[in-house]
Amino acid sequence: MQDLEPTRFRVRSSLRELQADLLLLAVTLIWGSTFVIVKGAIAETPPFTFLFLRFFIASAFLFTWVVVSRRSRLRRVVRSSLIRDEEAIRQARTTARALVTGLVLFFAYATQTIGLLTVDAAKAAFITGFSVVLVPLFTPLVFGTRQDVWVWLGVLLATVGLFFMSFRLPFAVEWGDLWVMACALGYAAHILLVAVFSPSVEPLEFTAIQLAVVSAGSLAGAVVLERPLRVHLRTVPAIVFTGIFATSVAFLVQAWAQRYTSPTHTAVIFAAEPVFGAMFAWLLAGETLTLRETIGAACILGGILMTEVLPVFELSRVRSAGALERQEEESGSNGDA
Repeated sequence: MQDLEPTRFRVRSSLRELQADLLLLAVTLIWGSTFVIVKGAIAETPPFTFLFLRFFIASAFLFTWVVVSRRSRLRRVVRSSLIRDEEAIRQARTTARALVTGLVLFFAYATQTIGLLTVDAAKAAFITGFSVVLVPLFTPLVFGTRQDVWVWLGVLLATVGLFFMSFRLPFAVEWGDLWVMACALGYAAHILLVAVFSPSVEPLEFTAIQLAVVSAGSLAGAVVLERPLRVHLRTVPAIVFTGIFATSVAFLVQAWAQRYTSPTHTAVIFAAEPVFGAMFAWLLAGETLTLRETIGAACILGGILMTEVLPVFELSRVRSAGALERQEEESGSNGDA
């Protein structure tokens, strides 16, 4: 029976990875649903001001959750100096890693916001989508692991889909494009940092500190670029919705899910954001996809399926191999008897 333990571990690992990927897909759906909401909100409230309020609400929500969840933990900590020291070390490690990750996330949002001042949204979406390619390129350098061929095929298909959905002619490189490309680097770096740090930190505190850093950076951007600060009352529901669901919940789920799935899976799944954005634009604003955009959406979904379905086939093969091993072992035992 000992020989079956690696097989069982692979089955459990694959199932947990599939669960994590499905949660990340749900996060992408939530982000896609905010395209229309955010577009209307930043038309009345300047973007850095909107980001500040969105991330402030998100971090406040999570810090409240942290305080409530810590009460029972603090009762245990005060009983033992050893536990107290371990808690202090754990907290310092989480804080340091969250600060670094939060700065990278703010860099991504800030460069995208600055780039959008001169770059149209479709072009920016296409350039930002290059994070799907950058993550698997840098993953071997960070983790020392090789990407399977089918993963690269999924990345390629998703990139082709982003091209069809977002690319517009004439295409000329402008200064704003460089800001948006920096944003793509930032998003790729954020996915990789979460993959590195998430297994060794507490997701709730890690996410709360990240979002607080983005909120503080956005406030600084608003003070420098958007004085006098102004918020239109009609944007308050959008700020609250995006703050709670599209920020605090979404990034918390990402921090947990990336413990169990690869950064490349995460990047490919996040490529579906414009697909869900188009779907909600059709449902909420009556916008329709062109044939070109429909082909792009199909390619992106195909890329996601390519990175998800093949592991399921592998899981079925492992299960079948495990069942065959058990049958052979039982047959051998009966023969010996």
